[in-house]
Amino acid sequence: MNSKILNNIAIAAILISLAVVSRIIPNKPDNFTALGAVFLFSTFYFKDRRIRFLIPITIMLCSDLCLYWLKGIPISGPGIYLCLMLYIPVSAVLIKKVKFANVALAGISGATLFFITSNFLVWAQGGGYGLGFIETYTVAISFYRNALLGDLAWSITIFGVYALSKNRIKQTSFLYTKD
Repeated sequence: MNSKILNNIAIAAILISLAVVSRIIPNKPDNFTALGAVFLFSTFYFKDRRIRFLIPITIMLCSDLCLYWLKGIPISGPGIYLCLMLYIPVSAVLIKKVKFANVALAGISGATLFFITSNFLVWAQGGGYGLGFIETYTVAISFYRNALLGDLAWSITIFGVYALSKNRIKQTSFLYTKD
């Protein structure tokens, strides 16, 4: 196997592990996870469309199973999976180049789209504990705030580490060039 494939496997494994652990770690604010950031980064980094969908689905399945086995939390429904997939086109459209503004806008957009669509599904399915449309969204504001903060913090961290490491590789690459 060539080094690029091994590198991609390692990066995918790290991203999946990070997102799963951030989701199941105890005593953290609800929805303050690396999920959105990992979805944004994996869409930016991996050009293969299959992998762009495979990583988020793997993360959700693994973390859902862990949450069920460890805490008895029900597995997320297909609607939540679909709402999370909105991060993929957000990243594809907004993050062509790693810049703070692009990454921040994508994090804000992803969290906002997830908030809007997932809470609409909760309300439409009558799962908002009998709450009306506005009340369903109002109750979810704290989850949105935490998801937004998590997306921004984790995105800045993940994309920042990527940019720093890429810059470091460029700086040291002159040592390995043949004259």
